Amino acid sequence: MLQVFTDVKVIPVVELNETYNGYAWDFYNHGVSVAIQRDNRLKAGDDFRLLQDFLLVLKAIKTSLLELWPINGQDVVLQTFTAVEYNFRSKFNNAFGTNLGI
Repeated sequence: MLQVFTDVKVIPVVELNETYNGYAWDFYNHGVSVAIQRDNRLKAGDDFRLLQDFLLVLKAIKTSLLELWPINGQDVVLQTFTAVEYNFRSKFNNAFGTNLGI
């Protein structure tokens, strides 16, 4: 029998009784910042900050995958995160008039 010992503080937990905001998903689908503010009840400026944070998370995941796995152009997970990060970044740059190459 295999036993694994870990600190419970490092295990991701999702609170099922919490309401989650779908701003990142909404933005990925249509890329309209005004609609994100209205539909998700965000203040002006919060949309930029939250979406930029999400973009940084996508970039960190992509970078981590590149570091963890050998470079393989056929890796489906890496291809998917690369495409998602690129599409999200493009929509972000278009919506906010930026050119974040982050």
